[in-house]
Amino acid sequence: MDIFPNMNEVDYSCTSNEMEEWFGLGTPMFIFAVLMAYLLLIYKILPNYMEDREPYQLKTYIIVYNAMQMLSCIYIITGIFRIASTSVFHFWDCLLLEPNSYSEYLFNRVTYFTFWLKISELSETIVFVLRKKQNQVSYLHVFHHCSTVSLIYILCTDYRGK
Repeated sequence: MDIFPNMNEVDYSCTSNEMEEWFGLGTPMFIFAVLMAYLLLIYKILPNYMEDREPYQLKTYIIVYNAMQMLSCIYIITGIFRIASTSVFHFWDCLLLEPNSYSEYLFNRVTYFTFWLKISELSETIVFVLRKKQNQVSYLHVFHHCSTVSLIYILCTDYRGK
C-alpha cells in the first residue's frame, strides 16, 4: 500500500507565463523606478541628509549583510550545479532546458532569487554614503550595480530557461 502514490509526480509548470506575474517582473517600470530611486538616494537625497551629520557606524549591518551575501551565493552556485547535473554543462555553451522540467523550474527560481539579491546589493552604495565614504561611490561602482540589476531583469523576463 502506497501512502503517497503521486509523490514523485510534481508539477514544475512554474515557467515563462507565470514568471511574468512574479513581483517585480511584470513591467520594466518597476526596475526603472528602483534604479531611479537608487540614483536619487546616492547622489542627491542621502548626501544632503548627511551633510551636517556624523558618519553612521554600521558594523553590525555590514557583518549580517556579508554573511547573507555568502549564503546567497552558496545557494545560487548550488542551484547552478543542480541545473547542470542533468546534462553535460559548459559555461561557454547555452544550456537549453526542457519545458516544464525540474531544471527549468529550478532555473526560474534561482534567477528570480538572483534578481532580488542584485536589488539588495544596491544597499552597499547606500552604506557608503551613510558612512560618508563618498569616494567609494565611483561611476564604475554605480554602473556595475545598475547594469547587473538590469541584466538579471532581462534574464528573468526574456530568457526564462528557454
